[in-house]
Amino acid sequence: MNGSRDSSDRLRFIPSEAAAFLNQMMGLTLSAEEIAALERRTEGWIAGLQLAALSLQGHEDATSFIASFTGSHHFVLDYLMEAVRGRPDVLAAHLHPRPDVGTLV
Repeated sequence: MNGSRDSSDRLRFIPSEAAAFLNQMMGLTLSAEEIAALERRTEGWIAGLQLAALSLQGHEDATSFIASFTGSHHFVLDYLMEAVRGRPDVLAAHLHPRPDVGTLV
């Protein structure tokens, strides 16, 4: 390789991108250590980061929530989906109907 990221790596967020997404786009106030833990466990995949962010919204203690799955859950996305599924208010707020392609033309 010539130092560039391969195609699957280009789809993953690097730590600085994960930090911008979680704290700026999702409105969280996570520390660098918390972001690094989430980035490692989700391998930088946006779906995992978004599910984690949705799960974290409304939690008083983000550090404890992150610690509850970063070291011990093998299927992080299953865990996060279960956490989000239990929060219909958060889930509904992020599910917006998409316009029909014909209405955009």
